Amino acid sequence: MSKKITIEEIAKKFGVDVNDLEIVERMPKPLGEYDRKETITLGDREYIVCGHLPDGRTMLMTKEFYLENTQFDEDTPNLANASIKEELSPLFDELKEIVGEDNICKHTVDLTTLNGMKDNGTCEAYISIPTFDFARENIDIFIDYKKCVDDWQWLANAWATEDTGYKYGVCVLSPVCGIHYGNCYYHDGARAFCILKSDILVS
Repeated sequence: MSKKITIEEIAKKFGVDVNDLEIVERMPKPLGEYDRKETITLGDREYIVCGHLPDGRTMLMTKEFYLENTQFDEDTPNLANASIKEELSPLFDELKEIVGEDNICKHTVDLTTLNGMKDNGTCEAYISIPTFDFARENIDIFIDYKKCVDDWQWLANAWATEDTGYKYGVCVLSPVCGIHYGNCYYHDGARAFCILKSDILVS
Protein backbone atom coordinates (compact mmCIF):
# COMPACT_ATOMS: atom_id res chain seq x y z
CA MET A 1 0.00 0.00 0.00
CA SER A 2 1.34 3.46 -0.96
CA LYS A 3 1.88 5.97 1.80
CA LYS A 4 -0.01 9.26 1.50
CA ILE A 5 1.67 12.52 2.42
CA THR A 6 0.06 15.90 2.90
CA ILE A 7 1.22 19.12 1.31
CA GLU A 8 1.95 20.45 4.81
CA GLU A 9 4.32 17.53 5.41
CA ILE A 10 6.06 18.21 2.10
CA ALA A 11 6.51 21.89 3.03
CA LYS A 12 7.97 20.90 6.42
CA LYS A 13 10.29 18.35 4.82
CA PHE A 14 11.79 20.95 2.46
CA GLY A 15 11.65 23.84 4.92
CA VAL A 16 9.37 26.06 2.85
CA ASP A 17 6.06 27.81 3.44
CA VAL A 18 3.07 25.77 2.29
CA ASN A 19 1.82 28.81 0.35
CA ASP A 20 4.99 28.77 -1.77
CA LEU A 21 4.24 25.29 -3.09
CA GLU A 22 2.41 24.76 -6.35
CA ILE A 23 1.04 21.47 -7.57
CA VAL A 24 1.80 21.03 -11.25
CA GLU A 25 0.16 18.22 -13.17
CA ARG A 26 2.40 17.06 -16.00
CA MET A 27 0.06 15.48 -18.51
CA PRO A 28 0.87 14.92 -22.17
CA LYS A 29 -0.68 17.46 -24.52
CA PRO A 30 -0.68 18.00 -28.28
CA LEU A 31 2.63 19.17 -29.69
CA GLY A 32 0.85 22.11 -31.28
CA GLU A 33 -0.02 23.54 -27.86
CA TYR A 34 3.62 24.06 -26.88
CA ASP A 35 5.05 27.52 -27.33
CA ARG A 36 8.06 28.33 -29.46
CA LYS A 37 11.28 27.86 -27.44
CA GLU A 38 9.67 25.36 -25.06
CA THR A 39 11.32 21.96 -24.78
CA ILE A 40 9.67 18.57 -25.07
CA THR A 41 10.95 15.06 -24.44
CA LEU A 42 10.67 12.23 -26.94
CA GLY A 43 12.18 9.04 -25.60
CA ASP A 44 15.42 9.98 -23.87
CA ARG A 45 16.05 13.05 -26.01
CA GLU A 46 15.01 16.68 -25.56
CA TYR A 47 13.85 18.82 -28.45
CA ILE A 48 13.28 22.56 -28.80
CA VAL A 49 9.97 23.65 -30.32
CA CYS A 50 11.05 25.99 -33.12
CA GLY A 51 7.63 26.98 -34.41
CA HIS A 52 4.35 25.74 -35.84
CA LEU A 53 3.47 25.63 -39.53
CA PRO A 54 -0.01 26.62 -40.79
CA ASP A 55 -0.68 23.11 -42.11
CA GLY A 56 -0.63 21.44 -38.69
CA ARG A 57 3.05 20.55 -38.40
CA THR A 58 5.68 21.55 -35.85
CA MET A 59 9.40 22.19 -36.38
CA LEU A 60 11.74 20.65 -33.81
CA MET A 61 15.48 20.73 -33.21
CA THR A 62 17.47 18.64 -30.76
CA LYS A 63 18.43 20.62 -27.67
CA GLU A 64 21.89 19.09 -27.65
CA PHE A 65 24.02 17.77 -30.50
CA TYR A 66 22.72 14.62 -32.13
CA LEU A 67 26.15 14.17 -33.72
CA GLU A 68 29.39 15.27 -32.10
CA ASN A 69 32.84 15.73 -33.61
CA THR A 70 31.64 14.57 -37.02
CA GLN A 71 32.57 15.42 -40.59
CA PHE A 72 30.05 17.02 -42.90
CA ASP A 73 31.69 14.96 -45.61
CA GLU A 74 35.15 14.04 -46.86
CA ASP A 75 34.98 16.18 -49.99
CA THR A 76 31.56 17.74 -50.69
CA PRO A 77 29.73 20.69 -49.10
CA ASN A 78 26.47 19.57 -50.75
CA LEU A 79 24.19 18.08 -48.10
CA ALA A 80 22.30 16.04 -50.71
CA ASN A 81 25.39 13.87 -51.23
CA ALA A 82 27.15 14.34 -47.89
CA SER A 83 27.91 11.55 -45.43
CA ILE A 84 26.36 13.52 -42.56
CA LYS A 85 22.93 13.00 -44.14
CA GLU A 86 23.31 9.26 -43.65
CA GLU A 87 24.62 9.69 -40.11
CA LEU A 88 21.40 11.51 -39.22
CA SER A 89 19.16 8.72 -40.52
CA PRO A 90 19.13 6.51 -37.36
CA LEU A 91 17.17 9.26 -35.61
CA PHE A 92 14.28 8.53 -37.98
CA ASP A 93 14.10 4.96 -36.67
CA GLU A 94 14.31 6.24 -33.09
CA LEU A 95 11.43 8.67 -33.60
CA LYS A 96 9.42 6.08 -35.52
CA GLU A 97 9.34 3.89 -32.43
CA ILE A 98 8.16 6.80 -30.29
CA VAL A 99 5.64 8.72 -32.40
CA GLY A 100 4.95 6.43 -35.36
CA GLU A 101 6.26 6.72 -38.89
CA ASP A 102 3.16 8.53 -40.18
CA ASN A 103 3.76 11.42 -37.77
CA ILE A 104 7.25 12.19 -39.10
CA CYS A 105 7.02 14.57 -42.06
CA LYS A 106 9.36 14.61 -45.01
CA HIS A 107 10.55 18.14 -45.72
CA THR A 108 12.44 19.97 -48.43
CA VAL A 109 15.85 21.37 -47.51
CA ASP A 110 16.83 24.46 -49.52
CA LEU A 111 20.54 24.10 -50.32
CA THR A 112 21.06 27.59 -51.75
CA THR A 113 24.62 28.66 -50.95
CA LEU A 114 25.29 31.58 -48.66
CA ASN A 115 26.12 33.78 -51.67
CA GLY A 116 22.83 32.86 -53.35
CA MET A 117 23.89 30.19 -55.85
CA LYS A 118 21.26 27.55 -56.63
CA ASP A 119 23.68 24.92 -57.97
CA ASN A 120 22.99 22.43 -55.15
CA GLY A 121 19.22 22.65 -55.56
CA THR A 122 17.23 21.02 -52.74
CA CYS A 123 17.04 17.64 -51.06
CA GLU A 124 14.26 15.73 -49.33
CA ALA A 125 14.74 14.44 -45.79
CA TYR A 126 12.90 13.25 -42.71
CA ILE A 127 15.88 14.24 -40.54
CA SER A 128 18.18 17.08 -41.54
CA ILE A 129 20.16 19.89 -39.96
CA PRO A 130 19.17 23.57 -39.72
CA THR A 131 19.70 25.68 -42.82
CA PHE A 132 21.42 29.04 -42.88
CA ASP A 133 18.08 30.82 -43.35
CA PHE A 134 16.52 28.89 -40.47
CA ALA A 135 19.43 29.78 -38.17
CA ARG A 136 19.25 33.45 -39.15
CA GLU A 137 15.48 33.61 -38.63
CA ASN A 138 15.67 31.75 -35.31
CA ILE A 139 18.98 32.99 -33.97
CA ASP A 140 17.27 33.85 -30.68
CA ILE A 141 16.62 30.15 -30.10
CA PHE A 142 20.24 29.26 -30.79
CA ILE A 143 21.39 32.03 -28.43
CA ASP A 144 19.02 30.96 -25.65
CA TYR A 145 20.24 27.36 -25.89
CA LYS A 146 23.89 27.99 -26.75
CA LYS A 147 25.11 26.59 -23.41
CA CYS A 148 23.60 23.20 -24.31
CA VAL A 149 26.35 22.62 -26.89
CA ASP A 150 30.07 23.19 -26.69
CA ASP A 151 31.35 23.20 -30.26
CA TRP A 152 30.82 24.70 -33.70
CA GLN A 153 27.75 23.26 -35.41
CA TRP A 154 27.08 22.43 -39.03
CA LEU A 155 24.38 24.16 -41.05
CA ALA A 156 22.91 22.64 -44.20
CA ASN A 157 24.24 25.10 -46.78
CA ALA A 158 27.50 25.39 -48.64
CA TRP A 159 29.30 28.71 -48.28
CA ALA A 160 29.66 29.25 -52.04
CA THR A 161 30.61 27.25 -55.12
CA GLU A 162 33.90 25.80 -56.30
CA ASP A 163 34.35 28.36 -59.07
CA THR A 164 34.30 31.16 -56.46
CA GLY A 165 37.14 29.53 -54.53
CA TYR A 166 35.13 27.69 -51.88
CA LYS A 167 35.21 24.05 -52.99
CA TYR A 168 34.80 22.69 -49.45
CA GLY A 169 33.17 25.54 -47.51
CA VAL A 170 30.07 24.84 -45.39
CA CYS A 171 28.17 27.30 -43.21
CA VAL A 172 28.74 26.75 -39.50
CA LEU A 173 27.44 28.36 -36.34
CA SER A 174 30.02 29.27 -33.73
CA PRO A 175 29.57 28.54 -30.01
CA VAL A 176 28.55 32.19 -29.53
CA CYS A 177 26.15 31.99 -32.50
CA GLY A 178 28.16 33.78 -35.15
CA ILE A 179 27.82 32.39 -38.69
CA HIS A 180 31.09 31.44 -40.39
CA TYR A 181 32.35 28.78 -42.77
CA GLY A 182 34.33 25.62 -42.16
CA ASN A 183 35.67 23.06 -44.58
CA CYS A 184 33.44 20.02 -44.96
CA TYR A 185 36.20 17.68 -43.80
CA TYR A 186 36.45 19.41 -40.41
CA HIS A 187 34.85 17.78 -37.38
CA ASP A 188 32.00 19.73 -35.76
CA GLY A 189 28.69 19.06 -34.01
CA ALA A 190 25.21 18.81 -35.49
CA ARG A 191 21.77 19.44 -34.06
CA ALA A 192 19.12 17.37 -35.80
CA PHE A 193 16.06 19.06 -37.33
CA CYS A 194 12.72 17.41 -38.02
CA ILE A 195 9.05 18.21 -38.56
CA LEU A 196 6.30 16.27 -36.78
CA LYS A 197 2.53 16.43 -36.94
CA SER A 198 1.25 18.85 -34.31
CA ASP A 199 -1.53 16.63 -32.98
CA ILE A 200 0.72 13.99 -31.42
CA LEU A 201 0.71 13.89 -27.61
CA VAL A 202 4.03 14.70 -25.95
CA SER A 203 5.25 15.77 -22.54
